[in-house]
Order: sequence, then structure tokens, then C-alpha cells
Amino acid sequence: MKLTEVIVAVAIFLIACTVFSASLINVMRGVDRSEAFSKNAVALLDTDTIIRKEIKKINVPYWKSFDSEFKKEKILLEESLKNIGKDKGFKVESVSSVYDRKRRSEGIKIEWKIYGRKYVCQEFIRQRIVNEE
Repeated sequence: MKLTEVIVAVAIFLIACTVFSASLINVMRGVDRSEAFSKNAVALLDTDTIIRKEIKKINVPYWKSFDSEFKKEKILLEESLKNIGKDKGFKVESVSSVYDRKRRSEGIKIEWKIYGRKYVCQEFIRQRIVNEE
């Protein structure tokens, strides 16, 4: 009887160790995935903030044509963002102007890529927004 009890106890112990090891491995994988996701999210937010700060540097007074001023500023903005992108690891794909007919406001739309995913950042020029309410 004692040999059977020892064998059953060892079997229960081995099963418990296997379950614990599998659980520990799954927890470690989950932590690694969470950490990678958090790093990507922080990089994404930092990049978006950098792009928005560069857009806000553009100053187009309300009395000037946004289209003509944008053509001048577009080249400088693209070069500036490409230089920053080399250091930060993102790539600007396109820079274009945006017009919101409902609010009669103009802005800049930038399409960029980081970690193989494409994102769009759109910022309206503060000086150009007209509130008709």
C-alpha cells in the first residue's frame, strides 16, 4: 500500500509542477507582449506629438492665401520631418493640405509609417479657424 501511495503522490506532484510551469511560461509571454505593446504605443504617441509640434510651427496669417503659403512651407516641413524621422525611426510618406468646408478651416495632413504600420496625423492651423456660431 505504501508504494502505491508514494507513486500517486509523486504523480500528483509532477502534474502540479507541469501546470505551474505552463502557467508561469504563459504569464512571462503575456508580460513580454504587454511590454512590447506599451513601447510601441509610447513611440507612436511621441511621434504623433513631434509631428503636431512641427505642424504648429507653420504660421499662416489669415490675410494670406493658405494654398500659396502651404506650397512654400511644404518643402521645409517635409525635410524637417524626414530629418527627425531618421533619428526617431519613422518615415513620412506624404504631406498635403486639408480644407474643412463645414468650419471653413484649413490644415495639414501627414501620412507616416512606423513599425510597418501607416498612420495619419491631421492638424488644423489655429490662426485660420473661423468660429461662426
